[in-house]
Amino acid sequence: METKTSFSKFKQYFLSGLAIMFPVFVTLWVLKILFQVSDGFLGGFVNDYLYAEYGYYIPGLGILIMVSLIVLAGYLTNKVFARRLFPEIERWLMKFPLIRSIYPSAKQLSKFIFNESSKAKFSRAALVPWPHQNCYTLGFVMNEEISCERFPKSQKYYTVFVTTVPNPLTGFISFYKEEDTILLDIKVDEALKVIISGGVISPKVFKPQAPAPPPAQ
Repeated sequence: METKTSFSKFKQYFLSGLAIMFPVFVTLWVLKILFQVSDGFLGGFVNDYLYAEYGYYIPGLGILIMVSLIVLAGYLTNKVFARRLFPEIERWLMKFPLIRSIYPSAKQLSKFIFNESSKAKFSRAALVPWPHQNCYTLGFVMNEEISCERFPKSQKYYTVFVTTVPNPLTGFISFYKEEDTILLDIKVDEALKVIISGGVISPKVFKPQAPAPPPAQ
């Protein structure tokens, strides 16, 4: 009996510790990968030169270079000459077929992520029918009032990003009628916890978002 009780406590402590340490290990693992990729991509050439000439290298040099370049680019965008120069650089880059197929999408994604006015659109979590009408899943409203020649003119549509589990960075873009989209009174980080945890961390009740008050007369 004592052996069984001790094993039950061991199992309880192990699972409790695993629940606490697992997100820590995952976070450290992701940070390690980002550090290695950034450091190797930007700092590789400089560190190779330093090691060949002086016999040492600087860990984290690539990240330091990346941060410096980002700050420099941000500084230059606030200068008049840079505002005129960057459009010319973009037009020159767009002459290359491969860059022309990648750069516009990357630029649009950058505007969506870093533009403060766009964040409000992504701050809406919603329940939508997926993968069929009698089943619902969590999604994020990316845009509103999408139109198409085949859509009824009187019907409002939402662009909804339906993510995959447990990676919320991949998923599917779908278009839903307003009547089929249940906007939720839940924060984005709370909705992401539901997705990343595979539904283990989830509110017991999903509360619909209160309708907006009618405009003042």
